[in-house]
Amino acid sequence: MLAGPVVGASVGVGTPVPGLSAELDLMWTSAEYDYLEDYLRTLSLMANLEYTVALNDTFAVYGLAGAGLLNITFEDSVGETWSGTGPGYQLGAGVRAQLTDQVALYAEYKFQNSFGYVDVDGDDVSSPTSNVLLGLRFTP
Repeated sequence: MLAGPVVGASVGVGTPVPGLSAELDLMWTSAEYDYLEDYLRTLSLMANLEYTVALNDTFAVYGLAGAGLLNITFEDSVGETWSGTGPGYQLGAGVRAQLTDQVALYAEYKFQNSFGYVDVDGDDVSSPTSNVLLGLRFTP
């Protein structure tokens, strides 16, 4: 199994459709193989649509879908790296708890993958990732 850190940020805007927003999402993942000292990293830039349903004044649930670019990098135990970039997508769902008028705490599951294979120095590579995210959301 692969496990490692995830760092991300996104900016979004509301739409005329209640509950629907559009966002631009940047995410970096890094995972180390259990049995080797090799790393698999991804860097993605995705355009998402997110739909939110308020459960009450504090809690909301949401789903998202997006498409964009996905860079896959493989680093072996001696430090050699190979990488390639191709089209990718992500699907996610989460829950949000409003802490103040401008700050919410969220927990999110996000699945990300390439459309088909990405050419990584002549090799066809697919890198599906499942990510569990916790964070803060700030709104003006």
